[in-house]
Amino acid sequence: MEFAARIKDQAVREGRVAISGASTLPALSSAVVDELRVGLSSLESIEVIIAPGQRAPRGRATLEAVFSYLGRPFLVWRKGQWRRAWGWMDLQETRLDVGRRLAAACDVPDLELLPARYFLTVL
Repeated sequence: MEFAARIKDQAVREGRVAISGASTLPALSSAVVDELRVGLSSLESIEVIIAPGQRAPRGRATLEAVFSYLGRPFLVWRKGQWRRAWGWMDLQETRLDVGRRLAAACDVPDLELLPARYFLTVL
């Protein structure tokens, strides 16, 4: 989450343009939330789980991002307030059409961007 903000701030200081966040999170997740909320009068919660194929290759950038927050605290918006979570903790089983997957807390841009877009502006 901090990485995207840091890259943007550095680009602004240097008079450059940087595109940050044009990935699965937050670009695709935000597009899905926008589409699913069409016709809803209110939104109570948002849960995003990324479940790549188990044999899909993990690139260097992905691994570096995961290792950067592994076991470290970060904030998540839960039940109307900011709460602490820990990287790759809060393990939970999720059932999908393709089978069961384990999901864990990840420090991603959505944690800041989605509450700001959908919840904090109306509180």
